Amino acid sequence: MQNVTVGLMKNLICTEKELIEEPLGESKPASEMSIEELKAVIKVKKPVNTESKKKPSAMTAFLWYIVAILLGLIGGILDYVITKDDDPEMANNLLFVGVFITLLGLILVFSVF
Repeated sequence: MQNVTVGLMKNLICTEKELIEEPLGESKPASEMSIEELKAVIKVKKPVNTESKKKPSAMTAFLWYIVAILLGLIGGILDYVITKDDDPEMANNLLFVGVFITLLGLILVFSVF
C-alpha cells in the first residue's frame, strides 16, 4: 500500500526524491489551513497537454477555401464553425471569403438585371 501511495504522490504532486528530502515539520490538518498554506505545502505539477493543436496543412486549408467559395455564405459559416478551434485566424478568413463571394454574386446578379 505504501508503494502505491508513493507512486501516486510521485506522479501527481512531486518527485519521490522531494518527498524523502523535504521534512514535513509541524503541520496542521488541511481543513485548518488557508489556500496559500496548502499551496506552499503541496507542489503541484503543471498538467501536461496531451492534445496537440496544430494548424491544418496547406492542402486542407485550400479545400476549406474551396468550400467557402463554392457555397458562399453558407460555406463560410460552415467552415468557420468547423475550424474556429484549430485555427481562429483561418476561420475568420473563411467566413470573410464566404461573405465576400455572396456579396459579389449579388452585385453581379443585380447589375445585369
